[in-house]
Amino acid sequence: MKRIVLLWMLFLLWPGIGYAESLQQTIDALPDGSELVLEPVVYHEEVSITKPLRIIGSPGTIFRVDGESPAISIENTQDVQMRNVDIEQGDTAVLIKSSENITIEEIEVSEAEQAVEVHDSKTLTFRELLVEGPAGHYSAKGNGVALYNSEDIQVSDSAIRHMRDGIYAEKTTNLQTSGNRIENSRYGVHLMYSRQADLSGNVLSENVAGVMLMMTEDSRIQENTIHEHTSPNASGLVLYEAQNIQVTGNVINANALGLSLQKVKNSQIENNKFYGNQIGMEFIRSAENNTRGNEFTGNIVQLRSDALGGMLAGNYYDDASLLDLDEDGYGDTPYTALQSYGQWMVREPAYQYFIEAPAVVLLNEMDRQMNSMESAVLMDSKPLAKPPSEATGNPPMSLWRLFLGAMLLAFGGWIWKKESVA
Repeated sequence: MKRIVLLWMLFLLWPGIGYAESLQQTIDALPDGSELVLEPVVYHEEVSITKPLRIIGSPGTIFRVDGESPAISIENTQDVQMRNVDIEQGDTAVLIKSSENITIEEIEVSEAEQAVEVHDSKTLTFRELLVEGPAGHYSAKGNGVALYNSEDIQVSDSAIRHMRDGIYAEKTTNLQTSGNRIENSRYGVHLMYSRQADLSGNVLSENVAGVMLMMTEDSRIQENTIHEHTSPNASGLVLYEAQNIQVTGNVINANALGLSLQKVKNSQIENNKFYGNQIGMEFIRSAENNTRGNEFTGNIVQLRSDALGGMLAGNYYDDASLLDLDEDGYGDTPYTALQSYGQWMVREPAYQYFIEAPAVVLLNEMDRQMNSMESAVLMDSKPLAKPPSEATGNPPMSLWRLFLGAMLLAFGGWIWKKESVA
């Protein structure tokens, strides 16, 4: 009998086996507008958010999810904020559908096929994302931030590497990207069928193309640094079938091709610095655009085009031989941007070592003479006498200085002759 009582007491004292509540169950139980602070643990589950919530991770909060389901889904809701979370592996890190007023910030994504994917949503903010794509060719990967049929989006202060496209936007309106660094991907920023995009203050490097803008209108690309796109057929910027695009104040250097305009209309290319590119800029069926105030220095070929040419006025070219006798800041003779030897150097880069050879200098001079007698398709009628970035410098030769010099020379000759006769 004593044994039975003892066993009964032990049974009563034995701890019950409990089951920890999953993160999804915790989220589902929260009232709208709640704040949830996540523990610094590894979560091996996907979560779905369908209500207004604020979710904040702790240092060490990690989602590690395998399979094709997104690690975090936000659907058919509004007013969701997520911050300070790491997401590893998986197909898509964050998926947003049919939602409004969503903020995702301080998120680190690694080894996921795609970091962020958005459909049919508006008023979105992505800030301080750190995205590192998986190993392999970019054609087998997804995008850093992929936006479809959405509007009023900000992507800022983020670093994206080794993805297909850093930022891909299709049928979007009012996309603003600023302060991002995107590299080692196919396209840094890829826009298609979009409107009112603003790309400002980004650094794009070592991609196949820094910016690929297609069938897009009413957009601005300004004050970006776009450099070191040097693989075969690489470009700093490509604008294709676009209109009303402003490309202003960018630094475009060390690219195979700095800027390519293809079927572009009613756009402005102003106050950019093209330097150290194999080809500075090209026009393909893009004659109806204004190109002015740009600085072309140290490029193997400054400009090239098809038979339609391009509208050039008031740009600086370091290979121009100019005089500014009237001191208006513009050369007194037009600049024609055609060089036979430069085209050969693009095909055979080793030819650049002979750029100052006497035969090459003679060939370039023959080009200038022949172009001056023809109707050149790439002619700047008012080339700048000095680069816009040069705030101070030696004043150009002026007509009155030339006249004064001639008078002094004549007077000196008269004095010498008079003294000789005496």
